[in-house]
Amino acid sequence: MSLLLERNEPLPRLTMVSEFLLGTDFHVGLDRAVFVAAGERIDYGGRDVVVTGPSGAERRYYAGGSHWICRIGG
Repeated sequence: MSLLLERNEPLPRLTMVSEFLLGTDFHVGLDRAVFVAAGERIDYGGRDVVVTGPSGAERRYYAGGSHWICRIGG
């Protein structure tokens, strides 16, 4: 399953996220996988992956040591 963080929609089921697309230009491979439960949203903020639950509570996971691959050109 490809995960595009641009949408920021709740995930339909428990998902282990180890990589994602940030827009159409960046592919991110996390140094550690993040588990996201059904109904939670995942986003990227600063150097953190942010998981937000239905109640609005947030969990942050540092992603500064992750691998970023960007597309050059257009």
